[in-house]
Order: sequence, then C-alpha cells, then structure tokens
Amino acid sequence: MGTLGYNIGSPTMKEFLDRFIEELADPIFKSDKLYKIMMYLSKLACHNYSLMQLPTSLLAAAVMNVALKIFEKIEPQIDISGAMSKVVSFAKIDMGDTKIAAKEMLSFAKNFDKLYPNFKNLRAVYNEEFKSLKPTTIL
Repeated sequence: MGTLGYNIGSPTMKEFLDRFIEELADPIFKSDKLYKIMMYLSKLACHNYSLMQLPTSLLAAAVMNVALKIFEKIEPQIDISGAMSKVVSFAKIDMGDTKIAAKEMLSFAKNFDKLYPNFKNLRAVYNEEFKSLKPTTIL
C-alpha cells in the first residue's frame, strides 16, 4: 500500500459503532431506532472540540452508552451494563473513561440547542425520532 502512496486512516465512530453492534450479536441492538440515536449523537459530538480529542473508540463507546440509556426508555428489557462490558472489553478501553466521556456527551447533548440555537439540520433530520423521548435523567 505504501508503494502506491495509499494511506489508511483511522476507523471512524460509525465504523466502531457498527463493529460494537456486530460484537453484541443480539437482534435488539440492530434496531433502526437505536442506530438513529447513535448516529444523531455521533454527529452531535463532532461539534464539541473536547469530545473530538478523545480516541475514536472511546468516543464511540460513550455514544453507545448514552444511546443505550436513551433506548432503554423504548426497550426496558435491554441489559446495558452487560452490553457495555462487552463493548469496553472488545474495544480494550476503560469503563471508567467511558462513563466520564458519556457524561460529557450527555451534558453536551442536553445543552446543544442553547449552544447552537441556529443549527437546525440535526433537529430537522432526527426530530421525529426524539419527540417521545426526554433523556434528561439517564446517566
């Protein structure tokens, strides 16, 4: 590859999230709603400088953690701690770091509209998905 001048970049959050879902191997994690929540949070995270400084695997795990907490309101029977244990084990990251990043992610998500009042693209695309969800006390 080097001879051809081809550079392989780092995996993106989406690639990590797709791999985490594959690793969890439970049909409940293949839900379109969960996937949309994860994509929304991933795109949201791109607007936060401190979150973007985290390793991509850690940020993806934090997004997964917050998304699962939100998704739990739709599917209360999911085992979040078991799923997150598998994710951090697979990604070889620390659970404590994941929880810290997830809290920062959640705080940013809660305040996004205040920080970016004129940014309507994410809301326009994902508004229907979140009308019934109020993720105010999920971590």
